[in-house]
Amino acid sequence: MSKAECSYVRQALTASSPVRADGRTLLDYRTVSLARGIIPLANGSARVAIGGTEVLASAKLEVTDSPRASISCNVICPGSAYPNLAPSALDDLAGDYTHVLNATFADASLIPDNLSIIPGKKNWALVLDLVVFSDAGNIYDVLFAAARTALVDTRVPRTSPIEYRAPKGASASSMGPGLGMGFTVKREAPAVDFEIKDTWDEGAQLAGADAWPVCVTLNLVPTVHFLDATLLEEAAAPHRMLFMFSFPKKSEAKLHGMRLLGPGELSMSQIHTLLSDGQNYAQKLAQALDAQLKLQDLSLDTTPSAVYTLR
Repeated sequence: MSKAECSYVRQALTASSPVRADGRTLLDYRTVSLARGIIPLANGSARVAIGGTEVLASAKLEVTDSPRASISCNVICPGSAYPNLAPSALDDLAGDYTHVLNATFADASLIPDNLSIIPGKKNWALVLDLVVFSDAGNIYDVLFAAARTALVDTRVPRTSPIEYRAPKGASASSMGPGLGMGFTVKREAPAVDFEIKDTWDEGAQLAGADAWPVCVTLNLVPTVHFLDATLLEEAAAPHRMLFMFSFPKKSEAKLHGMRLLGPGELSMSQIHTLLSDGQNYAQKLAQALDAQLKLQDLSLDTTPSAVYTLR
């Protein structure tokens, strides 16, 4: 963008009656479309679009010997989404998006209880892959909305223990009921292996569905801020402030991270005001996404790739 174009966009946004090219107010989102369960062999999947920005998310579960369950993210930025970027720049961009997501989901409070198989020995590792189909602005909000929808769609296979290890030095008289084939074990003996009771398309919903974080990007120009910027508006805004919030309870908000994009810095008073506003916007966005998912659950349309739209 030229300096004249940037100046024109900023003047329109900061006018007494702000004007945006598509007629929205400063706090309006573009049309949000989402679909879930669109990848049959994934444990959970979603496709979310806000305006012209579209992201596909897929969740896969893997059994690990790690003592703790984990959630990791990987973002892919194909050349078709950013045709003007060199391969090295695409890798840098994907790495930046991946870092922001992983830094948020590294919070131990976000790890669901039902990702544990044998406590301290075997757990599920959830890998969330996200592909950016197109970027027409506000990519961080769309990435988190796609991740949240895919996690809500994720089903965890139920398991049951099938093998136990007797304590060292245990005698036959001290053992409990037999398990067959002459093998007996104490009732409190720890499990060392398990079996999966569900098929690939069954399982329990991933716990904590109401607490997955959302991201709200506040685009800052002198005296005002606005939501859901287009690429043109992002180029004209000197700063962007990202806030990642979750709402484990209706009356409770938890901040998982924030990030300032752009040169320079903000004062603490500015950050405090933006934090309060960001929490309010994030809660409304989370409520809107949850309401849309509930409409899908109640809908008679059982087509897994059906797209629902909210404004």
